[in-house]
Amino acid sequence: MNAAKRFTGLRTNAFAALVGLLVAFVLGTTLYGQVPADARGRGTFGAFGEAITSGPVLLILHAVVGTLIVVSAATVVIRAALLRRPAFIVLSSTALVAVLLAWFAGSVFTDTLATGAARAMEWSTAVALLLYAIVLFLRVPMDGADQKGQTL
Repeated sequence: MNAAKRFTGLRTNAFAALVGLLVAFVLGTTLYGQVPADARGRGTFGAFGEAITSGPVLLILHAVVGTLIVVSAATVVIRAALLRRPAFIVLSSTALVAVLLAWFAGSVFTDTLATGAARAMEWSTAVALLLYAIVLFLRVPMDGADQKGQTL
């Protein structure tokens, strides 16, 4: 596969993660007070499971989209590693950490309703959005430039 196709794949996954983050953000901002009472005190993963199985529809969608974003974010890192471009590897890896932090903070919030967890989810989402936007705007070398060893 040539470099142009690999960059296209990377950008497609980064765009998918960015759109997913926006969808999860919108769903999340409509959920005030809709955490199922049974989810509280179950621990991080127990609260996530309870939200998926017995939460309101918007919470279920928010949790499912969030989980799909984790998969998309991991795919971006894999694609960046295959490109062997340090800028893309660093940006996508940092974005993956932000996405994982947002997912984990969301589960902690469902378990505890702690304001700090909600803020961590919001800020992590904002960081991931910014990083994926940067990935989309970085200059992509053409095949000939890539073969000459020029870097970003």
